[in-house]
Amino acid sequence: MFNIKISPKQKSDDRSIMNQILKEEAFFLNQKQGDIHSFVLDDDQDQLLNKLLSIHKMTNIDKENYTKHISYCVRNLGQKSIDKLPMIMEKYKNEDERFQIMFIDQLNLIYEASQQAQQPVIQILSFFLLNSILKIKELAGQQLTKIALHLQGDEKGNQLLPIIIKMAHDDLNQDNRIVALQLMGKLSSMFGIQLSESFIAFEVMSLGEDSKQDVRREAVNQLPLVAKIVGKDFFNKKLFPFYMKRCKESNTKVKTACVEHFLQIVELSSQNQKTVDLTPQIIQFQNDSNKYIKGVAYRCLARFIAAIEKEKIEPKLIENYLKMADSDIRELLPEQQVMFACAYGFPAVLSTVGVNRWQQLHKLFNHLWKQKNERICKTLAASLHEIAKIIGAERAEIDLFPILENIFVKEPNDNVLMGCVKNLSQFLKIFSDEKKEAFLEIFFLFKKIKKMENQRIYCQLIR
Repeated sequence: MFNIKISPKQKSDDRSIMNQILKEEAFFLNQKQGDIHSFVLDDDQDQLLNKLLSIHKMTNIDKENYTKHISYCVRNLGQKSIDKLPMIMEKYKNEDERFQIMFIDQLNLIYEASQQAQQPVIQILSFFLLNSILKIKELAGQQLTKIALHLQGDEKGNQLLPIIIKMAHDDLNQDNRIVALQLMGKLSSMFGIQLSESFIAFEVMSLGEDSKQDVRREAVNQLPLVAKIVGKDFFNKKLFPFYMKRCKESNTKVKTACVEHFLQIVELSSQNQKTVDLTPQIIQFQNDSNKYIKGVAYRCLARFIAAIEKEKIEPKLIENYLKMADSDIRELLPEQQVMFACAYGFPAVLSTVGVNRWQQLHKLFNHLWKQKNERICKTLAASLHEIAKIIGAERAEIDLFPILENIFVKEPNDNVLMGCVKNLSQFLKIFSDEKKEAFLEIFFLFKKIKKMENQRIYCQLIR
């Protein structure tokens, strides 16, 4: 590095020259970039502080520039700005929405600038959380979540919980109750089991009985996040019955939230809850008049079956799973979501119900394969080794070798091939040497072709 000393006068001259250049090129250059350089170069600490205190009097261009970089200004000013921070923040309470959004977006950085800035930041966030504009409420909530990461021990409960509960109890504004629920879900892991069981869970359940459907729906949306934090006994006695009650609602929005979070509740539930309560519930969802609810319930089905002990699986669940490739079921959701879920969960379902069900499941497998959907076929191809291990070499030779021939010879597709060849060695392990040699005749013929056509597949094959 060069040790060059610059006199104060030279610094001042350089700033003037640079500022003039920026102004002259403003027409040609990006205005935002010019403004950023201009205020950094022009303002000493006293000027910068005075401008922040008078920000409401600025032109919109200057106001935008200073607001977007207010966290930098605060850090640059140090203690001077911290002492005046409440006054600076007060200016934004009556600003236009776009400037409030820019300001709120900087608050977590201001919070980190100084310990003395923390309380003013939390206070202004609590103000914006009660704003009439939902976008501003939600942004303030996001900032509060970031700030919560810096709080220690009781600080989280003492500083944040009163703000959230105040919003949750605002009977006149449903948006406040919704944002309160979102904060409860996001912060429950930080609050911990004690606060979650003593306050958060009860607030969620209370708002789950709200007269407004959007509030009840949000309570269900946040339920799994809280349920992961509370103890098992609390979940079983309080939150699980609450979820089941919400599932029985006739309101479509609330039922939609229930079915969308069904698998998250399954993960926390006992085998008895799965068989006695959740099995009838998913069947009820699958018979719902709403196409989306019905489709999501089918999308959950494979994973749900795999989560139940074999002897406790309701036959109706298998019956419905076998119908997932039927036209009236597979078209319930866009982008082949139902069939993909069926294909993705196929090995897990087979493993759970056992090889005795292979004849039925083999028909479903072929039905899925014949759809010729690349994503679904790749998923099935990638799971052939798992299926072969379950059904054994004899059945795999009869039922799965034709699929391999199809993949490698009759209708080769590079993505489907990649799905297959990654686990090809695992697939061949279960067969005798004689059977392996029979397959390798096809394999080596294919390898010669693919060496020239697709190096990516060839490299995978020769590993």
